This record gives sequence, C-alpha cells and structure tokens, in this order.
Amino acid sequence: MSGNTLYAFSEEQLERIFGRLLQKFNKTSSKSLPQKEIPEEDRLSQQQAAKMLNRSVQTLIKWKKKNKIPYYQIQGTIFYSKAELLAYAKNHPKDFNRL
Repeated sequence: MSGNTLYAFSEEQLERIFGRLLQKFNKTSSKSLPQKEIPEEDRLSQQQAAKMLNRSVQTLIKWKKKNKIPYYQIQGTIFYSKAELLAYAKNHPKDFNRL
C-alpha cells in the first residue's frame, strides 16, 4: 500500500467540505445557463435548431460554448428557444447571411 495516504475527517468537517463544493457547483452551473421557463412548443433540439438556422450542430455547439446564443438544459438535455434564436438571428445578420 505504498503511496496511499489516508485522511480522517469528522462528520462536521465533511459536511462543511461538501457544502462548499455544492455552493461552488451551484454558482458555476447557474452562470452558464439562463434561468427561465421555456414552453415546450418553443423548445428546439440541437438538430432542429441547426436545421432552422441553416447551420451545423457543431456550429451551434461552438456558439453555445462561447455564450453567443442562449440555451437551456433539462436533465442533461440541451435545447434552444425558437423565439430567442430568431431574435438573435435578426440582431446578428452577419452570422446568418446564408438564411
């Protein structure tokens, strides 16, 4: 067992550690995703959004990572608001010269 290090923490210490980790996680996850309820009829999958915008799914993913376009996530599934994407396209015509 050489190279292994064991630590002993009290229950209170572990609660504090996990509490801090949870706070950090909540801060980072709430920054990356807008907190808004989107009606189901306005939701588009990545494939539907890419087709509507005449772009590849890879382009949408790049835009999402750069926070160029708003996106939402429910239980690990990414989706977009059709209304918000259309508004974005209207306000950024240079990105959509192929429409």
